[in-house]
Amino acid sequence: MTKRKLTKSALARKLLTRGYSITETAKTVGMLYGHAWAVHREMQLKGQPAAPRPVERYIGSAPPYGVPQSELESDPNYRNQQSELTVSGDNTIERVLAERGEDYGDYASKAQFIQGVKYLMRTSPSWEAMDADMRESMEMIAHKMGRTLYGNPTHKDNFLDIAGYAKLVADRL
Repeated sequence: MTKRKLTKSALARKLLTRGYSITETAKTVGMLYGHAWAVHREMQLKGQPAAPRPVERYIGSAPPYGVPQSELESDPNYRNQQSELTVSGDNTIERVLAERGEDYGDYASKAQFIQGVKYLMRTSPSWEAMDADMRESMEMIAHKMGRTLYGNPTHKDNFLDIAGYAKLVADRL
């Protein structure tokens, strides 16, 4: 009995159902990214499961093939052993951080919020179809939102920056 050969689209549907990302699916099947995205979108419209794999904790907004945080933390060259660095002259990092903290709030809490928003954006249906400048603007807007929500909500620069990042993309479209 001969096995029936799957079409690239059928194989892509199988992989997407198993949690492969659109990019992983396109590479594995040997199809164009746009075709894999169209298969993914078709599955969503039909209500079929096509969820990407959960993303492990990575540095910043690095893509899933980036370096895991645990590997960086175990690298002795990654950690900075100095307790105080000078920016220029007698200005220290501690002073700069204190000033930023007044405008932008607690860094750890803000970072947790921003990374959560970025995770939601990266796992949304249209994320991989967006151009790099669109994704970058969305991430920077999320960053400015976090600064506003966890720091001084009347800091005008955050709102100007949000408008600016949106305008950069809007002007190109």
